[in-house]
Amino acid sequence: MEVEVKRSVPLAVTIAALIALTVLGGCGEGGDVTGASKLVKSGNATYKAQSEKFADLVDLVEKFFAGYAAGTVDDDVATQQMAGFRARMKALLNQVVDAEVFYQKVLAMDGLKTHKEYAQLRLDMLSQIVVAGGIINQTFPLIEKEIQTGKPPDAAAIEGAKRALIGTEMELSFKEVQANELAKDAGLKL
Repeated sequence: MEVEVKRSVPLAVTIAALIALTVLGGCGEGGDVTGASKLVKSGNATYKAQSEKFADLVDLVEKFFAGYAAGTVDDDVATQQMAGFRARMKALLNQVVDAEVFYQKVLAMDGLKTHKEYAQLRLDMLSQIVVAGGIINQTFPLIEKEIQTGKPPDAAAIEGAKRALIGTEMELSFKEVQANELAKDAGLKL
């Protein structure tokens, strides 16, 4: 009988360990956590650099919209400023693509639920920057047409674009808080 007890204790320990691994195995990230963290860090570095430039640009465009709608911006100055804003937005949108690549690679990895949630949040934030670019690109032709025809500014349309940009900035701020909380709560070292 002692022989049977001695054999069944290690067997019971082995079974308990296998059960624990099976139950707890779903709690971790699984997959290449180190690789995913490196990709997210690279994406974050690219995002941070361009998000600061984006915030500056949107602030300038909002002020431009307000000034143009109020009639305090000369047509020649408006044309020059819009050309500069377009060039800066184009460069930012190229950087959005650069950041998206890192986050998309995380989404393509196996496992890594929390890293994928975080990457998706960042992709959503990047899409808001694209939306803002669209708002700007839709509004500038209206202003250019007004300049060409000599009509007074359509203050309501310009104000609507300005408010849409502000809404985009607010959405980005909200998502930034969400991303930071997710990273903190999950203990992601990003």
